[in-house]
Amino acid sequence: KAFGTDSARRALGLSKRFLNKPGALQKANRAADVMLEEGVIGPIASASMMERRAMAVQAKARKQIVDSLRTLDNAGAPSISGNQAAEAIAQQLTPRGIDVSKGIYASENKTLQNILETIKAHGDGPLSFQSAHSLKVKLQQAGDFLKMSDSQSAEMYRRASTIVKNLFDKSVEGGARAIKAPGLAKQFKAAQRTYGAADTALRGLTDRMAAEAGNNLVGLREGMIGAGQLAMGNPAAAAGEAGLFKVLARKGNQATASLARGMRKFALPGAGVLARALRLRNESLAGGQ
Repeated sequence: KAFGTDSARRALGLSKRFLNKPGALQKANRAADVMLEEGVIGPIASASMMERRAMAVQAKARKQIVDSLRTLDNAGAPSISGNQAAEAIAQQLTPRGIDVSKGIYASENKTLQNILETIKAHGDGPLSFQSAHSLKVKLQQAGDFLKMSDSQSAEMYRRASTIVKNLFDKSVEGGARAIKAPGLAKQFKAAQRTYGAADTALRGLTDRMAAEAGNNLVGLREGMIGAGQLAMGNPAAAAGEAGLFKVLARKGNQATASLARGMRKFALPGAGVLARALRLRNESLAGGQ
């Protein structure tokens, strides 16, 4: 499985620059596994095709999330309150025994007040599940937006988002039990997992699309691959191996991932040609990715 996951992650364009933070590799691997499960990664799919598939998967997951929250709201299930979220955030983000009106603490306190005002915009009392979810997303987006210009504020927004998320997830489980629909919480978690995986995949694919080569000419390496078959008087096989190597040189990661997952469509009379081309492709790229 690790071999297939690794190839799937690379097929999604989740390269080293996406993996330089704690937990980033695990997040990327989860995205790769989910995208494999959802059929986003095909053996010779282009980055743009995988992007379209990932967007469709994300849209379906988004609908499932909205439907779950709407069901809880329509049934009158209890969610979190604005005051509950604000108190939890203030308690965890306010330094103890410090005058927050001075120095760098004044800047941090200003960010905290902005966060609390954002919560107040949703209301002090009980929030609908849809409103609480919107609040969580808004705080997360603010953290992502600020990370390049104000890392300190970005970190505070991300921490606030995590606090709201933890409270919110517990309220979904409690709400599902309250309306006697325990399966709804499981469905919601699965949809969140899929949505997050698709979001991660789309970030990588955006990078990959910018870099994907469009040269379809058969080069020296492909010619060398086909030379053996030509020497044996088999021009059809020579063309097949050379062309297949060209495809795998560009799309070998998703082909490898699909094969590792056990795709039976390659169990054909020409499977030996595929295996040979794939082996040569991997040898030629050894140490390069």
